[in-house]
Amino acid sequence: EMCIRDSNKVGSNLNQLARHFNSGGADTEQIRAKLLDELADLTAFRLHAEKVLGELYGNAQAYRL
Repeated sequence: EMCIRDSNKVGSNLNQLARHFNSGGADTEQIRAKLLDELADLTAFRLHAEKVLGELYGNAQAYRL
């Protein structure tokens, strides 16, 4: 499972890729593909986190009843 550390790593990678991409550096298409992969990973992390947090919240609400 991904954790906050993984999220920070993805964010750092995205920043590095964006800087290179915006500078017009070499291998722009490969950078674009890698950037899309990182965005997909970040989206998957977000969806997983929302699911887990939703389950935790739902369980907490159920125990209050």
